[in-house]
Amino acid sequence: MFIELVDFYYNQKTNMVEVDFRVAEDSDDVIRQEEFDVDVILEYGYQVINLDDLSDSYSSYDDLEDYIFESEESDLEPSVDEYELKSFLIEYYSNNSDKLPDTEIF
Repeated sequence: MFIELVDFYYNQKTNMVEVDFRVAEDSDDVIRQEEFDVDVILEYGYQVINLDDLSDSYSSYDDLEDYIFESEESDLEPSVDEYELKSFLIEYYSNNSDKLPDTEIF
């Protein structure tokens, strides 16, 4: 399965990764949109949140999650690992083709 990432964003408040993408049969004027809970992505074995971008005190995902949900305003903005996200999407939709979102005009 081929997936082209168009855009993605990690929402710290909801612990969700929002992603816009295309699959091989999609034209350039459409996109597919989906949101994934980071816990679901972790269940598949993918670490899409770059902990290296954060302070050394947040060396594990659990520490990061605690920080995000215990603080009112997080001044740290972890990035999303594009390769891990793309790998997750390929595996997820290869195993769950019925969950592939419909296309939307871009």
